[in-house]
Amino acid sequence: MVWGGCLNHVYSVTPGADVQGADGYRTAPGEVVTLHQYLEKQDWVFAKAPGGGRQPEVVRSPATKAFFEASKRRTAATGQPPSDHFAEAVCIRAPQTSL
Repeated sequence: MVWGGCLNHVYSVTPGADVQGADGYRTAPGEVVTLHQYLEKQDWVFAKAPGGGRQPEVVRSPATKAFFEASKRRTAATGQPPSDHFAEAVCIRAPQTSL
């Protein structure tokens, strides 16, 4: 299951751990600011295995990092980024199963 968007909430994230207060969902570790006027992260992408299975790995790839950085670029028309929020993007890797 994947859940994401602006949650108007700041979660505490530690590498390799489930996000605190998010009912076992995981997100990519590391601090990423998603509001350009405030030093907070309120935009999230979470993942969780259905039925309590092995948790997926949630990471940032070079492509998701590039997408995030592109969302911060100022537009020529306004001199501001296109939104008051920066994008959040992650890769979600399903756990490997052995046969």
